[in-house]
Amino acid sequence: ISNNYRDACENRRRSFTKHELEKETDRKHSNFGKVPMYLLEKKKTAQREQEAKLARELNGEIPEGMVVMDGMERLRTLETLQKEAGATQKLMDSMPLRIETDGQKRRMKKLEDALKEQNAAVEIFSRDRVLIYQD
Repeated sequence: ISNNYRDACENRRRSFTKHELEKETDRKHSNFGKVPMYLLEKKKTAQREQEAKLARELNGEIPEGMVVMDGMERLRTLETLQKEAGATQKLMDSMPLRIETDGQKRRMKKLEDALKEQNAAVEIFSRDRVLIYQD
């Protein structure tokens, strides 16, 4: 045991030279710094799927059970959604700066959720082509 203790103390006190440290850092595996193959393949697969989806949309393919919304109807819906989002924003602006009561917190949360939903709908209806489910 005393020999092990002495060896451990000697090794602990010994500091590496600059040359030895450089040698240690050079001992890296051959693929060090390279992207793994499975990640490259996953990236290629995702890119192919994205291209296929874009090609389907450009070719005008419409999924089964859906139809393209009329342009005028889409614009009217978009205008209505923008008005509703503006009204919701006004209600949020009229709320007090310091929200203290539970009722105020619930109301603010409800308004925030409604505004998020309305903004998402505005984003969808801002596209040139909107697909809706067929009745």
